[in-house]
Amino acid sequence: MRILFFATWRSDTGGKPQEELQAMEGVMPGWCDFMRACRTGRYILLPREEVISNSFAALTLMVAQVQSHIAGRPLPAELK
Repeated sequence: MRILFFATWRSDTGGKPQEELQAMEGVMPGWCDFMRACRTGRYILLPREEVISNSFAALTLMVAQVQSHIAGRPLPAELK
């Protein structure tokens, strides 16, 4: 089964997604090679401020973000 992993990064402090990936590399060198979802492009970083669900409007935005990363991806063979 193919799984998408979603994580967040802090855009409110001027951070960038690449900085989050570098921080992970500092904690566990080679983590992206170890984690199949990362090495196959299924580890997706979303801006935390946009996807935190403090309101229904924010929840709707989060759903749209997730859907935008799922739409168009082929279904795994075991789900067809």
